[in-house]
Amino acid sequence: MKENIREFLNTGLLEQYVLGLLDPSESAEVESYIQRYPEVEQIYREIQDGIDQMMTLSAKPVPPDVKDAIMGQLDDMPPSDIPLPSSKVSSFNWLPIAAGLALLLGAFSFFQWNNNQGKEQAIATLEKDFATYKEECETRQLNYANLQKQLEFINHSETDKFLLKGNDKATDFQVIAYWNNFAKKSMLRINEMPQLPDNQCYQMWADVDGEMLNLGIINSTNALFVDFKYLANAESLNVTIEPKGGSDHPTVADLVANVFI
Repeated sequence: MKENIREFLNTGLLEQYVLGLLDPSESAEVESYIQRYPEVEQIYREIQDGIDQMMTLSAKPVPPDVKDAIMGQLDDMPPSDIPLPSSKVSSFNWLPIAAGLALLLGAFSFFQWNNNQGKEQAIATLEKDFATYKEECETRQLNYANLQKQLEFINHSETDKFLLKGNDKATDFQVIAYWNNFAKKSMLRINEMPQLPDNQCYQMWADVDGEMLNLGIINSTNALFVDFKYLANAESLNVTIEPKGGSDHPTVADLVANVFI
């Protein structure tokens, strides 16, 4: 990988661009790199796809009747009272949904009281729906908070990024390692990991003073970033194919990827 591309990836601008956290001049710089360098475009699309997958997995469809009622409540609000969406993760707010549900609960309860038919059952059902979606909102807020912390780590000035790209033993293998000697922490972004037979696994090693030390097994995951073991004074990161459950010593003949750090 060219040095200028490596330096650009280490700035963290690409991740911030995906989340819409950059000003116009910074966005233009990122777009220039994406257009000029296919490897940057590939990583950009993989990060974007990872966030989309995470949001799809965490999403839960709203029942049509509840959705329509909420939208009706929002349509009745003056334009100045309707909050505009923000592209920033840190400012995303689910309170308008909760507020809409609360208004819907009050209006529906009054309607049922006037009709005096099925009031208790209808209110109980709506209260249950409200509690369910309130809990879901809180869960999503927590997921966004965790994602924000991960982005702060990978964008930290002391965090270096290293691309582990597979050889002919696993040509599609591609993992990005985020390594921070100051924070004594590491994290992985699993872009591509070809399927192995059930009796094999991918295992990562760190070369420390000429000795290969185990960092752990790399498991397939739907998470955007995963925490991984950190070892001080590591000189390189290496991935091998090992028997299921991992090995005490690396099988050098089955080396898949390595990078000096």
